[in-house]
Amino acid sequence: MGLSSIKKKHENLIGLGDGIKGIVNNRNFCYMNAFMQCLAPIEPLRDYYLTQVYAQFKEMSTKRHSFDFVNSLYMFYKGMYRLKDPIIDLINLKDAVTKKFHPIQQHDSHEFMIYLLSSLQEEETPQDSYFNGSNERQSLQTIIDQYYSAHPSIIDKVFTGIQKTIVICGKCTQKSITYNPFMTLSLEFDASLEKSMMRFLSDDQLSSSEQYRCDKCKKPSKAKIQTELSKLPDVLTFHLKRFTYPIPKKIKGKCKYPPHLNMAEFCPEASEIDDSLKYELFGVTVHLGSLEMGHYIAYTKRFDSWYLFNDEHHHKVTESEALNQEVYLLFYRRMNQSV
Repeated sequence: MGLSSIKKKHENLIGLGDGIKGIVNNRNFCYMNAFMQCLAPIEPLRDYYLTQVYAQFKEMSTKRHSFDFVNSLYMFYKGMYRLKDPIIDLINLKDAVTKKFHPIQQHDSHEFMIYLLSSLQEEETPQDSYFNGSNERQSLQTIIDQYYSAHPSIIDKVFTGIQKTIVICGKCTQKSITYNPFMTLSLEFDASLEKSMMRFLSDDQLSSSEQYRCDKCKKPSKAKIQTELSKLPDVLTFHLKRFTYPIPKKIKGKCKYPPHLNMAEFCPEASEIDDSLKYELFGVTVHLGSLEMGHYIAYTKRFDSWYLFNDEHHHKVTESEALNQEVYLLFYRRMNQSV
């Protein structure tokens, strides 16, 4: 059943609420609550889980044999859109993640995001799926088609893009090209999202000649590395690196981010693949406090209005407030899409 036809056919999508609710935080689950509030307005995910299309994968052999995470997402969207309670408790999801995220400790919202999306992906990825992003004889479109054919999950359909890495030998200038999937772009913190993107896509060079040996000339060299974005997802997620290691430190300050983003200037190759590279901001998470004692909140756009979500509490805010935060994660959706 296609996503476009679900809304017209399934009774679970009739009489839905607005999805504007608080989420219980009875321990240290603010990192989870903030991220889940950013998932709430993504309609293809909501419709997919509420109509239980994922049940088809339970008949297959997949990379993750349990379906604790997809069942948890069903309960999440059911609580947000079908139940009348003003506050919901993510009991199923908490149970599913406690081995990785202990409830009495503080955790990172980005780390949780990657863990959750990867787990959901694995529950819907066939055990024998295979993808080779290093076959330079194939066209970009063929490589993209092969990836999504081998990874049919709703998570890949919504969140996964394709990144191109070019390694240029410092001796003979031979190019080695590899395509890899990504669900989030982790950027160095800068004054604006545009500057962070420019740093991410700027050329880099290995510091030691021992780090790379060319397949053609067989010589070690300080190779140059170029990064390009070849295919963008419908939901484009940015992670600003605010926490530095090995000496733990939080980078404070605001990074300017726009309500609308045109990725065409950053992704010339993707413009040949994607119908639209224009995006709209619909959610951000914010880390308050210090590295040792912090708290996560979220701002998300619902029905053309912005709301602040702070665990059980929420209220409407102005767009200017939502666009003037010390953001950590940013969520953009492709315009002219039902995302």
